[in-house]
Amino acid sequence: MMVLALKGVTANVTTIDLRRKPEFFVKSYAGVKLPCLVHNGKAIDDIIDIEAHIEKYFPDPLLMVLDDHGALKAGEKVFQKFSGWIRNRDPAAEERLRNLLAEELHRLDSFLGSSKKIPGQYLAGNEFTMPDCILLPKLHQLRVALRFFKDYEIPQNLVNLQSYLRSADLNEVFSKTCCDDSEILEGWSKHVGDPKKAQMILKAQKR
Repeated sequence: MMVLALKGVTANVTTIDLRRKPEFFVKSYAGVKLPCLVHNGKAIDDIIDIEAHIEKYFPDPLLMVLDDHGALKAGEKVFQKFSGWIRNRDPAAEERLRNLLAEELHRLDSFLGSSKKIPGQYLAGNEFTMPDCILLPKLHQLRVALRFFKDYEIPQNLVNLQSYLRSADLNEVFSKTCCDDSEILEGWSKHVGDPKKAQMILKAQKR
């Protein structure tokens, strides 16, 4: 959605209930994972492939940077470590998994403050590029889900990362294309260490 917004491309959004898939979806898109992009009769369900497809067919403005000075790899393991921690069901592994995530966040913070990064408030300058479109939605899921399920906040002493997120939050392209917090929490509630407890907490908050 960030990529589409940056390119000024309008898309029709169809929400699918996976428990009761509509007939048109079952007939035309059997086996397709969600989310997916349907363009020119073709369904694409890999996020990276979706972004590449949009970049190819709607090239203005170009979001890929030929030499991004490492921006595309910045924070590449953060989501993996976040997912490993939030899915954990072994209390003995909690601290270790939390620390693994903290290490990756620190690496990302170091990149954002390094001299090798392209100067600017975002990963590769003062405008959003593809690396931002890949990383920021993951960071947003992380901070929303961990705040709720783990009482964890991204450390304030990671000043470069905090500045990056503040700049993104002030940019309407990011803020208006983020998933609602409730959608993020609902999605992750099925995967946390105690899914039943998570669902009970969510239902209680909605009352």
